Amino acid sequence: MNKAVHTCASSALTFLLIACGGPVGNETSAVETSESEVSTGTSAGVRGDATGDGCVDQDDLDAVLAAWGATGRNLAEDIDGNGTVDVQDLNIVLANWGTGCGVYGDVNGDGCVDQDDLDAVIAAWGVSTGTTPDPADINGDGTVNVQDLNIVLANWGTGCLASGTPDLNGDGCVDEDDLDGLLANWGGSGAGDINGDGTVDTVDLNILLAAWGRGCS
Repeated sequence: MNKAVHTCASSALTFLLIACGGPVGNETSAVETSESEVSTGTSAGVRGDATGDGCVDQDDLDAVLAAWGATGRNLAEDIDGNGTVDVQDLNIVLANWGTGCGVYGDVNGDGCVDQDDLDAVIAAWGVSTGTTPDPADINGDGTVNVQDLNIVLANWGTGCLASGTPDLNGDGCVDEDDLDGLLANWGGSGAGDINGDGTVDTVDLNILLAAWGRGCS
């Protein structure tokens, strides 16, 4: 982790621990847990993802703080598996902040949850990933199964280009071909008029450039 980010996170953590009634006397030593300690543990899926949504974010931080001090086995918030929801778990969330927060269900990594991702899950159906991660095991539970299929279906269409967007030639990729098509009709109407205002102009060009590379493998 970037040292500046870690320092900032550590300061925020000190405040959170005090505000939430956590340990106050050893905040610095706790926060300065080594990266090797942060990286250990047995929780499945994305490291630090206490809520199981595939993304390490504010929800996971809130979950750990809400369960602060809880003890027992198999607690989702006990990320390092030591039997207690404590500062080590909080450190893991902070160390992995933002991990997995792309398009959930996008197995092939093209930014769009669609038929290709469904096909990928079905093709890998029943595979036990073991120590080798498989993108089709979306929730990271070690097996490609109905839970992964449900994730794809629940996020169907997320990140995908819709009709009237910059993929002018309909090949699923926003690239030079689409740019050429737009420029060829510059000032006219019809093809290239992405925003539908009747004219192919700088507004349409900016929309295309903002989506550049989307859907391209």
